[in-house]
Amino acid sequence: MFRIRRLLVVLVMALITGALFNSMSVFGATAGTYKISGYVEPDFHFTNSMTKADFKVEIVGTSYSDVTDSMGYFEIPNIPIAASINVKVRFSKAGYLRKEIGNLTIGSEVLIGSKEDPVKMWPGDVLQDDAINFVDVLLMAKSYNAIKNEVLYSKICDFNLDSSVNVADVIIMSRHFNAVPNEYATEKVSYVAPDKPGAPQNLKALWYTGSTISLSWEAPSIKTSISGYEIYLNDKVAATSKTTNITCSGLNPNKENTIYIKSINSSNVKSDASNILRITTPIDDHGNTIDRATPIECEKEVVASMESNDTADYFKFKPQVSGTYVFKMYVGSKLYGYLYNEFGEKMGVFNTDQFNLIAGKEYTLGIKNVSTYGEYRFYVRQKTIKPDIVVDKILVDNACIKEPSSIKIRIVNIGDAPNTSSFRVALDIDGQNNLLWADCDTIIPAGNIATLSINGGFNGLTTWTPMEVGIHSITANADILNRVTEVFEDNNTFSCSVFFDDYSDSLDYARAIQLGKEVTGIITSPQDKDFFTFIPSSNGNYKFELPGSHYTNVYVYDKDLNQVAETTIATRGGARNSCYVKAPLEANQKYYILVRTADSNDFINETYKLVTSIY
Repeated sequence: MFRIRRLLVVLVMALITGALFNSMSVFGATAGTYKISGYVEPDFHFTNSMTKADFKVEIVGTSYSDVTDSMGYFEIPNIPIAASINVKVRFSKAGYLRKEIGNLTIGSEVLIGSKEDPVKMWPGDVLQDDAINFVDVLLMAKSYNAIKNEVLYSKICDFNLDSSVNVADVIIMSRHFNAVPNEYATEKVSYVAPDKPGAPQNLKALWYTGSTISLSWEAPSIKTSISGYEIYLNDKVAATSKTTNITCSGLNPNKENTIYIKSINSSNVKSDASNILRITTPIDDHGNTIDRATPIECEKEVVASMESNDTADYFKFKPQVSGTYVFKMYVGSKLYGYLYNEFGEKMGVFNTDQFNLIAGKEYTLGIKNVSTYGEYRFYVRQKTIKPDIVVDKILVDNACIKEPSSIKIRIVNIGDAPNTSSFRVALDIDGQNNLLWADCDTIIPAGNIATLSINGGFNGLTTWTPMEVGIHSITANADILNRVTEVFEDNNTFSCSVFFDDYSDSLDYARAIQLGKEVTGIITSPQDKDFFTFIPSSNGNYKFELPGSHYTNVYVYDKDLNQVAETTIATRGGARNSCYVKAPLEANQKYYILVRTADSNDFINETYKLVTSIY
């Protein structure tokens, strides 16, 4: 209630000060055929360009739509609608009052909004009921004064995207309080005749890997002014080029990929597509030789995979400015990275060396496989005087259901200075956000590792108890409270999948069983083992049986892991129907019971029942 009262006071003050205005006018100027394009932005002063992104622009009653980018630009091309048909275009975004423009005739390019005078959208319709009213104020009140990564935070109400729902957002809402869609101003729509350039010819793939392709093509046969080309990988612009050849990345490994080129003229009008290439790429995502190196950019994370038969992956880097650069690998600890100059001479090693690089020169990065495979991550950047905190591993102790699992988080400072700020790492588990967390209050020097233990969580938890056998997802979010000033703020998330078994594969976490109590479990793979412990209360002859088992055996060992008796296979009518161990055991001594597949070469999933008795 206090949040609501405080928000109402702020809103009333904003309304009294007259922070309301309505204005909107739009015009257009770019050519094209059967296309709707333009620019959109929110109707308030902002500094974060991402406020212009994610506005949906759609032709009502069809599947044709687009979403604005960080420039506020949208483009809906290739609309197969006759010139005589009138259509309606709708603009919408969560938290904004929708806008519709009707009676558009699609026969040439339709331009709605320009960079200088975009379509203005009014924020405040949180409920999305076509009105900005008191109900929306109440909804905003729930997240008022909440900051990003807090449970109550709502991005929908954070109109200016400053990572906080605060008085600035209230004032933004108040500008059009009580507004409805028909109060929007009438938009000016432009229809422009097309002047499309010719399409590129004879597109060819010179070589490709799982992620990268080298292309060549010919200029359009029709004489026309061409300012450049756009390269499309799987219907998305992956690169641009001024020449008729390029090497670019963005392919999907081990899948069919679609590649084509479009010409662009000086008015930024695009041609039809060139001939289309459909290429099924290999599973290896990056080139194994220098001549097939994948191009990478400064300050962009590279996420790659070293396949089991890989010896190396190669990348090429061309700095835009001269300076001191570092190459930081933070996932893939058993891989080695080296930098080579344009003559193929080794310049140094990832993570430890710094490199003075010259703008415009091309350098090669080689990632060498020593003894491992799987995902690795790295990036290239100029040297700084800041730390950079990343999670490189999530460690789960005792991955068994129905028992508390201890989780640790390994942190690496891949920055260029010690981290002296305290920070928190929060864990999302199976979609439950901020379920557990670990706080770090120690200094982490540059290049050093710190392993954090969970020290808090939702409702006071410090461990997590999964209840279902299978794969569970765990995501670690480092510095969730934004206390560390880092080189990068967008590399703090690390996710992994962990298989949780019904019983432990390790003797250290063997579960105790009791005489006369039946235990049910399942063997899910040839490598799966279920360990138990049993301590008899008196000397005697004991029997451990798996009644009805066909593919699973039971074994009994003493505390020194010596097998105490042979496993017996019981049959009926020539077919196996159970297995058991009979053994004399001593009182108050610990014994280990192992259940596993009978034959790893003839494995079948089997649910078993383990029965302990005296015979």
